[in-house]
Amino acid sequence: MPAFRSNMYIDSKGKLVDDPAALSKKAAKELQDYHEVEFDTLSGKQYETHKLYK
Repeated sequence: MPAFRSNMYIDSKGKLVDDPAALSKKAAKELQDYHEVEFDTLSGKQYETHKLYK
């Protein structure tokens, strides 16, 4: 997924997408992974933080 902002996404073709359900399976998985890392880094036990600084 090339870019996103809260409830606004740009797909690989440069098209604005406002519904995450319209993203490809791969992009939806990457977005979910991102949200999990973001939560872990900000509010969790920072299990994934070491991966950010390789």
